Amino acid sequence: MPFENNTFDIVLSANLLFYYSNRFDYSFHLESILEFLRIAREVRIFPIQQSNTKLPEYFDRLLSDIEKRYQKVKFNVEKVQHEFLLGVDKMLFLRH
Repeated sequence: MPFENNTFDIVLSANLLFYYSNRFDYSFHLESILEFLRIAREVRIFPIQQSNTKLPEYFDRLLSDIEKRYQKVKFNVEKVQHEFLLGVDKMLFLRH
């Protein structure tokens, strides 16, 4: 993205990453999130579940790889009130 490092306070990604993990591979997800973290202090991604309500099989690996790049990033998964589909209600928060 054509932005300087830490340009934004927050990046919101909705209805794309993770939900369409069958269309976008692991590398796409990792590179997208690393770029979000480069330009913002906080990243929120919703939903993180697939249509079957499960996390993508590479979810834990992805978080581990992000942590290797940004050792000080803190992440947590929270259930939110809004459901994208029935049972698809988890958001990923990543903060520097």
